Amino acid sequence: MSEEKNVKNSQTERNVNTKQVSKEREDIKVIRQIILFLILGIVCMLGYPLFEQTTRIYRAELPTHEIETNFKEFNERIYYQVPVFLNAPSAWKEYMPRIQSAVDSKIGERYPNLKDIWSLELHLNERNATLEDNYTLEVEYLPHPDSEYEDYPLESFFVSPYSKATKIRITDHAAISKKSEDFIAHVLIDGIFSEELDSLTRLVQDIYSDEITVPYSSKYNVVFSLMVESGKKLSWDFKDSIDLFSPIFSRLSPFANFSVSTQTQYYSNLKFAPDFRPDYNKKVWKNGAYVISEAELSTFVNYGDWNLFSHDIHPTINFIIYVPDSYDDKPLIIENSQTNSFLIPRWGGVYIYNKKANVEELTEQELLPLMEIFSSHLAQLLGLPKNPVSPMIKMDILFRTSTYRNLKQAMENLDALVKLTNSLKEISIPKKTKDYVTKSLEYFELSLNELQKGDFGLAVEYSSRSFESSNKAFFEKEMVQQAYFPSEHRLAVFLPLLGPVFSIMLLGLIKYIQENKKASKEKAD
Repeated sequence: MSEEKNVKNSQTERNVNTKQVSKEREDIKVIRQIILFLILGIVCMLGYPLFEQTTRIYRAELPTHEIETNFKEFNERIYYQVPVFLNAPSAWKEYMPRIQSAVDSKIGERYPNLKDIWSLELHLNERNATLEDNYTLEVEYLPHPDSEYEDYPLESFFVSPYSKATKIRITDHAAISKKSEDFIAHVLIDGIFSEELDSLTRLVQDIYSDEITVPYSSKYNVVFSLMVESGKKLSWDFKDSIDLFSPIFSRLSPFANFSVSTQTQYYSNLKFAPDFRPDYNKKVWKNGAYVISEAELSTFVNYGDWNLFSHDIHPTINFIIYVPDSYDDKPLIIENSQTNSFLIPRWGGVYIYNKKANVEELTEQELLPLMEIFSSHLAQLLGLPKNPVSPMIKMDILFRTSTYRNLKQAMENLDALVKLTNSLKEISIPKKTKDYVTKSLEYFELSLNELQKGDFGLAVEYSSRSFESSNKAFFEKEMVQQAYFPSEHRLAVFLPLLGPVFSIMLLGLIKYIQENKKASKEKAD
């Protein structure tokens, strides 16, 4: 009996122990499940939002609709109306509509792409407009000759080189035959504004064929360099000579700002030895001359040894006065050049100055002719038209054509920016980019408003700011850097952390599913 009792007691103890172990296992299982769900909860509620927050790309909202509208409707929004005043008798008032119609017809026939962009607005000069600030046509009648032996006068015109005035001479024959309006239209379109209309036509058609003009910038560095071939000391009275450029820079101030600097460099040797020609132009150079051919001009400037590089972000226009050695008192001449100078497209100009052997200083009187040549080079490099002769009209033409180019390039930049941000969804759009875009659009509108008012100086100034702001928006460094940092790189950064965490979670979840399946199966049995 006692043995049976002991067996029963031992079985009871084993059952109790088994129940205790099972209970402990159930407790561990519950704790493990709680830990698993806690980790899952922390990852979902804290980890994922934190991951999204730390990897999210900031994309400022750009005024896309406004940019696209301005780009598509650009030629519909920009409009030039140039006022022209006729100094003529009051009786001409009834002829003004006919003259206006002739001018409009000529523009429409010759420049169909500009008929909705550019026009001349003719007025009879009843406002006493000053010659300096307005375009004026002074009409002069040429009477019929008194004698049959006298030559019949012809229509002619003369553009003043000092103002915006043009003098027109019209004969009685032209007035009677109603050809005076055609002649006035010819003077305005062919004689004064032809180069402007040609330039605008090329801009409208996206034809950029100018290989001489330097790239546009709101600021230019103008560097005058005295390059002396030998080591002999040579000074120059440059401070007074530069005053010749002061009125030019002042008139061009709405277009751009100019920073002027000078330098002198000795031992500025050429890369090649000039060719001596004893019979070259004997009437001028009795002992012959050293001649540089037109083919050698491309290698005249020694870019490697001459200190001509500028580290400024703005374009540099270089003007070089090259003083060669005496060459046995024989001059250094550029072949087929009347000024002994040449222009380097998009870079600057060079003048070769042959000084006397004992000269140690270049005076103001000697430098003035050189400055006049450089001023002509500057006009070509900036894109001023060759005609008409009036510098005031030339600058107005430069302002108007530059305004169109700047505004068009500004909208092209902004449109390209919108397309870039739409195609690359993961590229960041910093707040600075949005600010630059907003500024560009504001200056765009201001420039258009000034065009409507006829203030072409302010119009080109605002257009320059619009263009610069669009460039800054497109090339904002934070956005450019982000373009080369795709999402795969961000994943690579977080993978060392995410790998262990997700592996633990995955293994725990698999074990939890297996235990649940096993428990369900045991209950079913």
